[in-house]
Amino acid sequence: MDAYLLFGHILRCKMVPKSQQHEDLFKGANRRFSKVPWNKMEGRKLLQPRTEAAWEKRVEKEEKRRSSRAEKLKALGYEYDGPKIKAPAAALEGSKVAGAVENGDGDASEGDKALATQEAAGEEVESEAVKDIRAPKGKTGRKKATRKGKKDEAEE
Repeated sequence: MDAYLLFGHILRCKMVPKSQQHEDLFKGANRRFSKVPWNKMEGRKLLQPRTEAAWEKRVEKEEKRRSSRAEKLKALGYEYDGPKIKAPAAALEGSKVAGAVENGDGDASEGDKALATQEAAGEEVESEAVKDIRAPKGKTGRKKATRKGKKDEAEE
């Protein structure tokens, strides 16, 4: 293929000696490529419950971001005081689920009460969305399509 004219360009080829080849040059060459499901993996990460320390870190980061944006707006001549972000503990105290479990009210559903008691006990909670992602592979639950003959259709 050396000096081959390809799409208006001359192709230059040469043999690379074994001493100059990288040892992992053809590593994985005889395997079928499998796509890494990055979106699904990130989705699972987002569905995992966060600790209070992680939420505090996120709140600090968001407050810093908002203050920098407010300074930029102030430099342009706009004064804007946005709503303050609740602390994780304060947000949990005001939630419907936490209050219903503590008071024994019937406002929250049984599933919500169970979730809140699991969270209070420190157990790992798995949401419905995570369960959907972790559904067993294989059968999808769809029925196999069947062909009906003309006689069957005429009877119906």
